[in-house]
Amino acid sequence: MKKLIYLQFLLLSSISAMSQSLVCNYNVKVDSTYLKEKNINVHEIFYTYTKYLDKLSYKLTIKDGESHYAVNPDFKKGLDENLVKVVQSVGGRGVYYFDKSNDKLLNQKFFFGEIYLIEQEKPTWNYTNQTKVIDGIMCFKAFSLKKIDNGKRQFTKTTIAWYAPSLPYSFGPMNFIGLPGLIIELQENEAVLYLDKIEFLNSDVKINAPTEGIRMTDSQYEKHLIENGEIFLKNQIFKN
Repeated sequence: MKKLIYLQFLLLSSISAMSQSLVCNYNVKVDSTYLKEKNINVHEIFYTYTKYLDKLSYKLTIKDGESHYAVNPDFKKGLDENLVKVVQSVGGRGVYYFDKSNDKLLNQKFFFGEIYLIEQEKPTWNYTNQTKVIDGIMCFKAFSLKKIDNGKRQFTKTTIAWYAPSLPYSFGPMNFIGLPGLIIELQENEAVLYLDKIEFLNSDVKINAPTEGIRMTDSQYEKHLIENGEIFLKNQIFKN
C-alpha cells in the first residue's frame, strides 16, 4: 500500500471518521524466510499454483459496523474451477460477513455440491509489544491460536496479524476481526495476506448478510468434514 493512500485515508478520516464506506484490497505472497526457518519442503501442489498468486486478491468492504470479505471475482476469469479452489484456499474460501451490532460472524461457502452457512466464533487474540512499520504505518503484532482436528491428527494453527491502531477499524481478512485497528498484514504459515490499497466510496454501499446455505457452527462443520470427507472425495473428485 502506498504512503499516499495512507495520507489520503488520514485526511478523510479526520473529516468523517468511521462514516466512510471503504474497500480494502489484499494481495497474497509467500514468505520464503518462514519456509527456511521451519525447514519445510513446500508441497508440490503449492509450487504448482504459486504462479497464480500474483493474480489472486481479496476485497474487504467496510461500512459502519459491517464487513464483507471475498475473493476478487476477476481472479476466477479463465481459470479452471478446481484450480481456483486450491489457490483460493490461501486467503479464504467463500464469503465472510461480520455485523458488529449483533456480533454475528458468518462464512458462506460452496463445498462438494452444497452451500454451507457457517456461524464462526471470533478469534481470541494474544497481544504483544512487537511493532514494525509497514509502508509508513506503525503496526503492532497479535496472534491467534486455534486447535485443529482433521480426523488424522490434532495440531494448533497460529495466525499472526499486524494491525494499525491509527486506522480505527476492527476488521481484517476472513474471520480475523476484533483487533483495535485494521489488519495490514496477516500470516498463516508461509502464506501472507497484505493490504495493497484502500479505496473510498462516495456512494451509499449496502452490505447484505448471506442467508443461503446449510446452517452449522464452526465445530459442527469441521466434524461434518471429518465424518464425510472420504465420501466427498470419492463422489466429487475421482468420478471424473
